[in-house]
Amino acid sequence: MVETAVAQKLLQTQELLRSQLAHEITAIQSFEVGRVKVSSKRKVTLGNQPAFEVEGTYTLKGGNLSRIQRQQSRPFDIYLQRGAEQDQWFLLEPNFTGTTNLPAWRAISLP
Repeated sequence: MVETAVAQKLLQTQELLRSQLAHEITAIQSFEVGRVKVSSKRKVTLGNQPAFEVEGTYTLKGGNLSRIQRQQSRPFDIYLQRGAEQDQWFLLEPNFTGTTNLPAWRAISLP
């Protein structure tokens, strides 16, 4: 599930880059997540709801990456929440709206 969540975050970043740089760059490479390693996980409370903070590293594959770039570990820090069903999980993202400095948490369903 962690790999799926990290891949979802990477996909969102790629889509954001495509939308913001569409006029400047003709093609943005698509990458995939590989070799996910979890270094820590802990229970947290976000918006009065139980969740898990998961930290670790991953590598990228695909695109025109060099061997060194494919071997480079990249850090991640994500928040996951279990759904009502046993195998249902959500990726939580902070959504800073309104007048407070505290985020509302947006839940993205993971396949």
